[in-house]
Amino acid sequence: MSLINKEKFEKNKDYEFKESVYELCKTDCCGKFCIKDSKILELFINPKDFNEVILINKDAKCPFCGVDKFKIVEIKDFNEIQNVKTGWEAYYN
Repeated sequence: MSLINKEKFEKNKDYEFKESVYELCKTDCCGKFCIKDSKILELFINPKDFNEVILINKDAKCPFCGVDKFKIVEIKDFNEIQNVKTGWEAYYN
């Protein structure tokens, strides 16, 4: 189960897809948090501006630090981010 509440999250977007699955993630290069839509491969990088979104593809650079090769790691348990401010707290389940 995703840590992100789909209904809360989609209230702030201009569009929605029934198939969308939102995952709280962290980049392995610089440790920044983001939300990934794992179905349409979008990466939301700013919790205050949902227009700041990039498409995830094999040539994408980290939108935060610019590293060429990086991984987006899903946070699967709140214990992984205990006492950590991610910026995405308003959308937690």
